[in-house]
Amino acid sequence: MAGTAYIEQRGRGVGLDVTVDMVPSAERMVGQLDMLSLELHDFREPFKLAIKKVMIPSIRTNFRVGGRPVPWEPYSPFTREITFRDLKDRAKPPVKLEVRSGRMRRRAASLKIWTITPDSAYISPASVADIPYLQVQQFGAAVVKNPWKDMKYVARPFIMFQEQDKIEIEDIFLGWLDVKLEEAGLY
Repeated sequence: MAGTAYIEQRGRGVGLDVTVDMVPSAERMVGQLDMLSLELHDFREPFKLAIKKVMIPSIRTNFRVGGRPVPWEPYSPFTREITFRDLKDRAKPPVKLEVRSGRMRRRAASLKIWTITPDSAYISPASVADIPYLQVQQFGAAVVKNPWKDMKYVARPFIMFQEQDKIEIEDIFLGWLDVKLEEAGLY
């Protein structure tokens, strides 16, 4: 938008005329704003990008390092004992139970478990119901009966936002908004 102000002498007084040239025109801007407002009601694209570029790698890292920002609580002596007992090859060291088969880690780091709507993205319990241990790991459990003894499971959360994740997700949304503004000719 460009504007010019003209000051001129008019008889004994001073007059002020202002001319505003809008580029693009006001009518075109209204149309572009209407189009942009429709696009800004659907955030599926930046949600999906944030999950792929930030959340899934973050979940994988949580498994790899054993919890962040605070490491997961160590296993109880009983858990360590049954871990060794279950090993077929006792010469090999036991792996973390959370990554033993890899099934839980693969599912937790999958885009398929996310529900993405125009205004939210979340993991529904139904999407991971076939791996009950996933929910026990994420949230803990007061008492779980098993063949050996009743046990209390400590939460070892792996689906969570780190402070850096929040910054990266915000950057994705701001970058997406910049593109939409540019596409609408408003940036």
